[in-house]
Amino acid sequence: MKSHKQVAERFVLHIWDGQHLKREMKTTAGETLKVEYPGIWNFDSGPDFKDARICIGGKMVTGDVEIHIKAPDWIAHGHHNDPRYNRMVLHAVMWQTEGSFETIKENGQTVPLLILNDFLDESIEKLSRKISQQQRWRCPRIAEIERINAEVLLKVIDAAAEQRLEGKIQGFQERLEQLLGDEESLSPQDAWNQLLYEGVMEALGYSKNKEPFTELAKRLPLKEIKERVNGQSSSSISLKIQAMLFGVAGLLPSQSRRPVELDRSTLQYIEKLEREWQLLEPALAGRKMAAEQWQFFRLRPANFPTRRIAGVSYLLSGFIHKSPLSYLLQIARENDRRLFLTKAKAAFIAETDDYWSKHYRFGGTARVWGENNLVIGAQRADDIVINVVFPFMILHAHNKQMKALERFLLNSYDCYGKLASNEITRFLLREIFGGRRRISSSVKSAKRQQGLIHIYQQFCQQLNCGQCPLLCSAGAK
Repeated sequence: MKSHKQVAERFVLHIWDGQHLKREMKTTAGETLKVEYPGIWNFDSGPDFKDARICIGGKMVTGDVEIHIKAPDWIAHGHHNDPRYNRMVLHAVMWQTEGSFETIKENGQTVPLLILNDFLDESIEKLSRKISQQQRWRCPRIAEIERINAEVLLKVIDAAAEQRLEGKIQGFQERLEQLLGDEESLSPQDAWNQLLYEGVMEALGYSKNKEPFTELAKRLPLKEIKERVNGQSSSSISLKIQAMLFGVAGLLPSQSRRPVELDRSTLQYIEKLEREWQLLEPALAGRKMAAEQWQFFRLRPANFPTRRIAGVSYLLSGFIHKSPLSYLLQIARENDRRLFLTKAKAAFIAETDDYWSKHYRFGGTARVWGENNLVIGAQRADDIVINVVFPFMILHAHNKQMKALERFLLNSYDCYGKLASNEITRFLLREIFGGRRRISSSVKSAKRQQGLIHIYQQFCQQLNCGQCPLLCSAGAK
């Protein structure tokens, strides 16, 4: 039998998702347990499965399920302090460990514990082979897609990219109307800059921290940040912005329950940061978020929210004395596509040689990162330009009836080079277009990558084959 270290948590998640378990089981407390519905696999922060229906001790309960290799991982991952796990109705772990263990939620309630290894419907070796085969998913109608002309499919991908762009533009329009319609309404210029700021913040949150980053941008508006650092020396601006952002985010060491390793550089930095926050706290404390809103688990350290928030501070430092919108309009009006794309991307790369050049959170082991001292690197800047800057600026040009600028932006969007591949684009090119060199070799622009993402999210992920534009392009039903 495999040891604890040889079984990956993702394998255990597949066991629960596929219910490779006996129909009737028992919790560690001896209560009978039957799973009516395992829940929806949650790929974002919070419990692993949402809205499961389970009969425990003869009583039907609905709520969330968390999966671990062993029970103490509950505390090791900090879930016992996280209110997002308060809807949990079951803690399922692969292995029994020595001694007793109680799963206690942040609200003080105890959650039933289930040892999965005691109730597997097959051996681990057989399940490993079966799950590995199941994960090799292929489109159920791949044979029909393979008969469609490559040029037709590429046109569908281009159309999907345009739909994705239009959706983003519409989302920005709706948020702009909210900003201009608030009781304490911003000036049109401030509203546009706030809109861009919120879009960049959301993009820096990736999939797991989009909501808290957007919430932080709303609780600490760009206009207020500028007002609070007005008159500060250039050397102190980034530190003051960091104090505001970390303080309102609830992530300062004095606010968080996460232990901090106080090496010398960390101690010196935290002392300066906390002093700045003490001056700001009387005005901003009422907006403070909970540290538990931020997701660190299952993230690459370079993408930790602490490091990304630090990156935001350096971006904002560069825009304190100028409007982000005005700068982007200035470089676009030069009507030089290559120059615009280069400068727009450079505007969202953040570099530093201070504390955050060698740390990804407060404390911990310092190390040098892959892109020198970049805290927001070129790949993330590319994503911001494609997913935020273009829809934002196209909306502005359209609303202001700047038709020449709108055409320039749309043409520039079409010509933007290929971004770094991600799981979605790799998946589609491999599983749907794997044997079609004409298609794979033609997906060499950001626009076509965006089209693939749109098709996956709107159709493949939703199992909506009936309306898939790839199939509809050939008149398939």
